[in-house]
Amino acid sequence: MIDDFELIKNADLDEEFQSEPMDEASYEGDTVEMRCDPPRGEPVPTVYWLKDNNEIDTISDSSRYKLSNDYSLLILVAKKEDEANYVCVASNIADTRRSKPAKLTLLD
Repeated sequence: MIDDFELIKNADLDEEFQSEPMDEASYEGDTVEMRCDPPRGEPVPTVYWLKDNNEIDTISDSSRYKLSNDYSLLILVAKKEDEANYVCVASNIADTRRSKPAKLTLLD
């Protein structure tokens, strides 16, 4: 059995994201996908997203934001208020990493 000390001693989180989100342009009403491939880590990092430095709710049923199985942020039915800077965050007991911000622009 591995004790907590061994788990922490073996914990790791790579410095670099495998791929970071990129600026996106889309139309109101479209579904927008902001892609993120987080750094490798042990244990596997938890991934969440920030919109203008505020954590996004991707869990509640009423949220238009969803986290896909590959850690992409899906914005269902994009609205003008979704224009913002988005950051992908990967975290485990070893550390926390933030991607570069990616800007979402909605076109008229």
